[in-house]
Amino acid sequence: MFRLLRGVLRTSFENYGNVDELWEAVKVGREAVRRRLPGQSRHLESLGLVLQILFEQVAQPSLLAEAIDVGRQALSLASTSRERRSCAGSLGVGLLLRFEVADDRAALAEAIDCLRLATLGEPDEGPLSQLCVVLLRGYEAGGDIAMLREAIEVGEAAIALEVHDDLVRARTLIGLVNAMHEEFALTKDIARLDLAIARAREALRRLPERYPNRGRHEATLARLLESRFEESGDLDALRSAIGTIRTIAYGPGDYMGRGPRLSLLAKMLCHFGESTGDASALEEAVSVAVDAVRATPEGHPDYPAVQTVYGAALMRLGRKNGDAELLSESVAVFRALCDRVEGWRELSFLSNLCGATLAHAEVTGDVSALLDLIDRLRRALESMPPHDAAQSAAHVNLAFALQLMARLTGRADIGTEALAQLERAMADPLLPTRHRVHAAVAAHETAASMGDWPAAARAGAHAVNLLPMLTRPYLDRMHQELSLVRLSGIGCEAAAAMLQAGPSHWAQAYEVLEHGRGVMMGQVLDIRADLSHVMHVAPELAERFERLARLLDRPPDSGEPDQRHELVRQWDALVAQIRDAGLPGFLRPMRIGDLTSAACGGPVVTINVSRHRSDAFILRENGVTAIHLAGLTPDAVACALRDWDENPRRNEVLQWLWETVASPVLNHLELTDPIGSRTDGPRVWWSATGALGRLPLHAAGIAGTDETVLDRVVSSYTPNTRALVAARGRAVGPRSILVAAMAQTPGMRSLPGAVEEADLIGRLFPDAIILRDRQASRDAVLTALPERTWIHAVAHTVHTGRSFLGGAMRLHDGELSAAEVFGARHGAGELAFLASCGTAVSGDAQLLPDEAVHLAAAFQLAGYQHVVGSLWPVVDSATAGLTEELYTRLSTTGVAGLAGLLHQQMHRLRSEYEGDPAIWAPYIHIGP
Repeated sequence: MFRLLRGVLRTSFENYGNVDELWEAVKVGREAVRRRLPGQSRHLESLGLVLQILFEQVAQPSLLAEAIDVGRQALSLASTSRERRSCAGSLGVGLLLRFEVADDRAALAEAIDCLRLATLGEPDEGPLSQLCVVLLRGYEAGGDIAMLREAIEVGEAAIALEVHDDLVRARTLIGLVNAMHEEFALTKDIARLDLAIARAREALRRLPERYPNRGRHEATLARLLESRFEESGDLDALRSAIGTIRTIAYGPGDYMGRGPRLSLLAKMLCHFGESTGDASALEEAVSVAVDAVRATPEGHPDYPAVQTVYGAALMRLGRKNGDAELLSESVAVFRALCDRVEGWRELSFLSNLCGATLAHAEVTGDVSALLDLIDRLRRALESMPPHDAAQSAAHVNLAFALQLMARLTGRADIGTEALAQLERAMADPLLPTRHRVHAAVAAHETAASMGDWPAAARAGAHAVNLLPMLTRPYLDRMHQELSLVRLSGIGCEAAAAMLQAGPSHWAQAYEVLEHGRGVMMGQVLDIRADLSHVMHVAPELAERFERLARLLDRPPDSGEPDQRHELVRQWDALVAQIRDAGLPGFLRPMRIGDLTSAACGGPVVTINVSRHRSDAFILRENGVTAIHLAGLTPDAVACALRDWDENPRRNEVLQWLWETVASPVLNHLELTDPIGSRTDGPRVWWSATGALGRLPLHAAGIAGTDETVLDRVVSSYTPNTRALVAARGRAVGPRSILVAAMAQTPGMRSLPGAVEEADLIGRLFPDAIILRDRQASRDAVLTALPERTWIHAVAHTVHTGRSFLGGAMRLHDGELSAAEVFGARHGAGELAFLASCGTAVSGDAQLLPDEAVHLAAAFQLAGYQHVVGSLWPVVDSATAGLTEELYTRLSTTGVAGLAGLLHQQMHRLRSEYEGDPAIWAPYIHIGP
């Protein structure tokens, strides 16, 4: 009867969380023991278990001591092997609790022995699950990898058993999940991490909503999601983790206490604030961390962890605001934590001390704290056990500390050591990708500052090769952009470093430059890859690729995050299968032999602007060369952009562009003969890196002379070479035309030219669909786009401030964004004429100039082979004739000569408005 009553009370607590029922169960258990009833070992064991559960709720040390005492008595009185196994398992759990709250290593060793005994005999999920947990704690305490492997093997064996008790299965899953989380820290196997997340979600589904320790298990899931974010940059995972922790941080808690839960929330807010630049998130993180510190006394086992998060929050907010006082306080917090431990165990705090110290030195220039940090890191590394996972983090921290010391002191010997450490870090597979990329960038900068151009080139190329890993399709676009913003221009710098190493590196430098530009655009082109070769070699794989690509072609910031991770895993596996099927180069970065096909109609000129040097890469069908442009620097480009914004100085800017960029290029190409307004003149495709892309290379020249680009060549543009290769290979369908003409837009000035252009196209092409004003709704245009191979749009353009897919057209009922345009995915588009203002310029190109996909480029990505867009607002009265002349000719010749026709009309406009290039030069042609 006593056992039955005690069991009812315990079960009631587990389902409803009433602690009073636990106290009553303890009372019943003590009475059963006092009476020395038959089966005493079972009564003692049962009492011990209830005391353990009660301790977890009220944290009274005497309860845990009593639980262990009665557990030992139970084990000594057990008369059968089955009883001994059961009692040993219960005692092992109590001893594990003692270790967790008091760091009692002897209790941990005894717990492992007890639980090993409990698992002898017939397999039972409960003891196996408990052994998994205690082995994991043993690994965490001593770093014995064999113990971690055994923990995972035991956990896998436990869940392989057929068990119908949801509560038992949930506990088993959580134990295994925690071991898998530690495994991930060693292996960085994202597939295993995703499996752990799925198992944690299953465990929570099996637990009752009011299960007393549910909050602790929800925190386990949150930590897993945090690791997914840290490794892959998945901001959705971090948002989910924060949402989970918010629900439990301020609620009633188990023995782990309110402070540690608040601290976990503060830690995740730090991640979010730093990743997104959201200062309010960092301020909240500091506030929550302060609450966590107040709720955690110094003697609490989690005190160091809570202090760590507090220091990290101070560091991140101080770094964001350049606040030396906050950074000094952060350094003091982490130094105090480091001083609490000795040897390699100090490493758990040194990473944070490193971040705080580097930020403090950046703000103040004080190197004394840096010297102390470097000394601590070296001592810790010397005392660290071999093959410890923390070595990677320690080496990268030492590398960044040495790099900053070299920069602040100018000491070459420290720079050499810093470069060696950074090169080690950038190649370390145990570091998260973003850490390896930043180490590679730092190595590039360090080597360049030392004049070691081969090392700078290697490090820069390594960083470029890792960039696609920061923009995997499971990431939301905002985080893809934020990841690349911090690395903007590395492709340009790496290519320049290669050229500094000598002309033999032209081809490699060009490849690196191409791979470092348009990373997000490249992801889109991969998903929409030409499958003709795959269809010939492995038609079944091609069909699977097409199905999977359509799923991945949806916006990354929509849908279930776990599902997108699974789709990306399937994608990677399928790409590997296609390569193994006889297409080893499928979706690999394009080599120079692939890129030269872009130049089949004329040279492709890519202007690379870098701090190291600037050059024009000239791609022709037989290879690539480069010519140095001595007067072209980032500062000179910035000055030219400021002058361009001052209308009277625009011809001066065009002359500077001619003398600095265009004339050296065209002279090298021996394109020196005037061609006038001929439509069949020699062609050149321009592609500029960085901010130079905002200036009109096609209009460069000396006013009043024939020393101009317009007088030498027919110009076109391409965002990068790969985009031109893709456009050349694109099939087009029969001509069918859509016109979206917004003469009247709510809240904006009228565009009378829209009426005239719509009427003109209607006369020339009677079968055209013409949507005017109210008819030109978002739904109407989006529905018609995939069905029409030509589109002519006259509407106001707005820029959202986002760097990738940021532009939009204002239609009658709202904005049609660049993201929606490219999502329309036209399989056979031929021409998109965007007769609007600024459709070929990104709204915020300063942040990610080499990733910017403006509205015109979005139409090209959507599948339109030729696009006409504008670099700035057009003057309707001056350009009305341009549209009429173009479409009149296109109605008879098709689009094959479009670039030449645009060149001819620009030539005509220049003769009328030569003093103002803003009138005659706004339009550009993008495409083959």
